[in-house]
Amino acid sequence: MAYGTPNFDKIRGNPLCRFIDWKLSDEFDAEGNFIKRKPDAEGDERFARWKEGTTGFPWIDALMRQLKHDGWIHHLARHSVACFLTRGHCYISWERGVEVFDEYLIDWDPPLNSNILNICSIINCADMTTYSWQLAVAKC
Repeated sequence: MAYGTPNFDKIRGNPLCRFIDWKLSDEFDAEGNFIKRKPDAEGDERFARWKEGTTGFPWIDALMRQLKHDGWIHHLARHSVACFLTRGHCYISWERGVEVFDEYLIDWDPPLNSNILNICSIINCADMTTYSWQLAVAKC
């Protein structure tokens, strides 16, 4: 799916994504050129605490510390920290989570990292179902 989807690693220009006004999202001009990351002091603090494993939520903190120390966590743990970052508690753009996964993971895989964080943020669940159904029918 990543191969056939334009801008799969981004929200902007990705036909499978819905826009949500996340904290720490990117801002663009009318032509679609990147301007800057939207400032948000609370979002910056939450993001830093998530990244360092100091959120106060023991399960998330343990996973993020393991990720930083070992460069690996189980795929279900990746889903846990992704959900916490996006829709669970921090409400921060999944694109910021991809940056952390790209930095910390030793089994780094851009399409997989984008997919985990994108899916866990639930911004495209309905579109994914439609897309998967259309793809299956097209193969028949």
